[in-house]
Amino acid sequence: LYVGEFYRPGNYETPESHHLQTADGSMNYAVVYAYEVDEAGAPAGEPSFAVSVREQVQGIAVYEGGIALSCSYGLPDSTIWVYENVLGGQADKSLEVGGARVPLYMLDSSNLKTTITAPCMSEEIAVKGDRLYILFESLSNKYKLFTRTRMSHVYSIALGELV
Repeated sequence: LYVGEFYRPGNYETPESHHLQTADGSMNYAVVYAYEVDEAGAPAGEPSFAVSVREQVQGIAVYEGGIALSCSYGLPDSTIWVYENVLGGQADKSLEVGGARVPLYMLDSSNLKTTITAPCMSEEIAVKGDRLYILFESLSNKYKLFTRTRMSHVYSIALGELV
């Protein structure tokens, strides 16, 4: 189970301790926590590890070949950032969570594979089989009157194209 923060300066701030400089010199402003779940689907009390991510992350999909982030806010185009799956390797740092230290992995340009421009308001993403599925909130009643692109379907892309 992945649980993360949404960061946007000015109106969606995160704790200063989550503002971390990455190996390439850029800054990440949010953290995603990974929890093991039991057979009933209940999460563990503390995360197994954490991932330091960029701003405006609306969704995350972790799969064997990568980690994809759906990033958007408002009417500008969305971006799907696709990184190498670094979770099996050595953690970059550690992070204190509830009194315990957990491994922390950093996503930045050093492990970025590709980016994809998508219509505005991409939100949750998921991997099923060999495809990445993207859900948009642009057709919701709250936004459908003023969005320039109203996405009425979940769209997908083959994972093989994310290289």
